[in-house]
Amino acid sequence: MDIDITSTAYVYMLNHAKAVIEWRIRTQWSVRPEEAGQVVPTMDLWVGRHELLYSRIFNS
Repeated sequence: MDIDITSTAYVYMLNHAKAVIEWRIRTQWSVRPEEAGQVVPTMDLWVGRHELLYSRIFNS
């Protein structure tokens, strides 16, 4: 894979920041599942992509 170190570090930090923010939101809010949701289609695609990348790491 021809990925430079700057891009790799950026993606790693972006995903880590996303995980930290999501953790903080989950611990702060008391929201019923019916009220939870995402209204940004692009964000839905990005979050769904995480599971694919995660499974690729451990299948290799």
